[in-house]
Amino acid sequence: MAELSNVTINEINEAAGEAMALVPDEQTIALVTVVRGWVELASMNPNNGAYIRKLFDAVFKLSEFMMERGRHNVARRLLLLGDDLKKNWKR
Repeated sequence: MAELSNVTINEINEAAGEAMALVPDEQTIALVTVVRGWVELASMNPNNGAYIRKLFDAVFKLSEFMMERGRHNVARRLLLLGDDLKKNWKR
């Protein structure tokens, strides 16, 4: 059964905020909006594995985007958070 912890939710929101601060453009806004939307849905229903998978996809896309822009630290942080999400939905 999938489950999303408050710590993971907060860390994802913090990393998304950091991405916005580092690369403040329209593409970042769009990607962060999607991440935060899935965070909101997943936090309302943390046992919904489909929401966590969609959140993983959104976090991964944001990570790729940040990597392409040379923001390797935040990209790596997002990848690690994505790994945590993956572990949660495979339980």
